[in-house]
Amino acid sequence: MRCPPPNHWLFSAAVLINRLALGGYFLAAGISKIRGGIGNFVDGPYRGVTPAWLPEVIATPFGYSLPIVETIAGGLMIIGLAGRAAAAVTAMMLVSFMLATGITAEHGPYHTNVILFTLSLLLILTGSGGISLDAVFCKSCRIRP
Repeated sequence: MRCPPPNHWLFSAAVLINRLALGGYFLAAGISKIRGGIGNFVDGPYRGVTPAWLPEVIATPFGYSLPIVETIAGGLMIIGLAGRAAAAVTAMMLVSFMLATGITAEHGPYHTNVILFTLSLLLILTGSGGISLDAVFCKSCRIRP
C-alpha cells in the first residue's frame, strides 16, 4: 500500500489531527499560564526548572514571553495559518524545555517533550496540509481529487 500524496485528503486529515493535538496542547498551556498570572508562572514553576547555567538576563524575559508565544503558536497551528513557522517556534521551545529539564521522565522511558518535538518536526516538513488556512492562500497546498 502506497502512502497518500501530500495533496490527498487522507494525508491532509492526518496532518489536521497532528495540528489540532499539538496546537491544542500549546494553546491550553499558554492560556493556563496567562490565566494564573504570568508573573506567578515566572516566579513559581518556571523558576523551579530554570537551569543554573542560564543567565538571568535571558531566563526572565524568556519566562515572561513563553505563555504568549505558546498561545499564539498553538492558535496558528490549530487554524493552519503559518503552520511551518508555528511548528518551528514550538520545536525551538521544546528544545529549550528539553535542555532545561532533560529528556528522561520520572515515569516512562523519556519525557513527553520528545514526542511533541517529533510532531513539530513533522509539521515543519509537511506544512499545514490541505485542510487549513494556508491551503486557502497557497494553491499548491490544496487538496486535489
